[in-house]
Amino acid sequence: MYAQWWAAREKYMHGRENFVAYNEIYNVMEVMGDGNGIYISGTGRGNHIYRNYIHHLDGDGVASGIRCDNDQYETIIEGNVLYRIRSAQTGISTTEMNHIINNVIVELIPSRRPITPPNIVHGYIAIPNPTWPIEGARIQRNIIWSPRKDYWPIVEHRSFSTGAGERLKNTHTDYNLYWCPEDPQWGQRHIIEQNGYGVERHSLSADPLFMDLAHGDLRLKPESPAWKLGIEAIDIPKIGLQPGHPYHRRSL
Repeated sequence: MYAQWWAAREKYMHGRENFVAYNEIYNVMEVMGDGNGIYISGTGRGNHIYRNYIHHLDGDGVASGIRCDNDQYETIIEGNVLYRIRSAQTGISTTEMNHIINNVIVELIPSRRPITPPNIVHGYIAIPNPTWPIEGARIQRNIIWSPRKDYWPIVEHRSFSTGAGERLKNTHTDYNLYWCPEDPQWGQRHIIEQNGYGVERHSLSADPLFMDLAHGDLRLKPESPAWKLGIEAIDIPKIGLQPGHPYHRRSL
């Protein structure tokens, strides 16, 4: 029903079929609130958010690294790297049926501001609005690395006051890699729970084996378990302005 309703009016929307790619985004949202590295809402179909490097967002007003907000459908979020984001809520957020594929989300940092409501929970991927359907969404081949066990791999519900639930059961969610060095069972608990809903059947809880995480080198070692899941490498140095460009600057 919702898909038919959205398709009937999508032709009147603006902003369809955009290709947002190879941008390096950092040091944004340092003053204002409820903002994101990349934000998409109320546009048409066919938008592709591809191979962007969003890192070191240290403002307390950051909501998400990448966010598909209300009335956004059929956006592909693919091959992006999110690293060290001080987020009030989540790494990637999708309110409706969008596709989150082959992204790397590493080390969300809690906001320094008091959180409202005070019982809010954080998640690396969020499905925040239970009133909109996400059936058919693909959440596949993502790497999620959390230094904190009190964050959720995937968080649901509008209030952000609960963790995972059953909303993924009609999605194509699988082949993801989860790891929390503080609690090696962190990812496995999520996978086992979601297996009961028929998803995450092939996902793994294991160290992705980055080359040098402490210095921001997120390349994967040859023995990384990511390869067996079909996760593709992302060449971060090729994202953003390249050396020789007058405005080139790499901040790590």
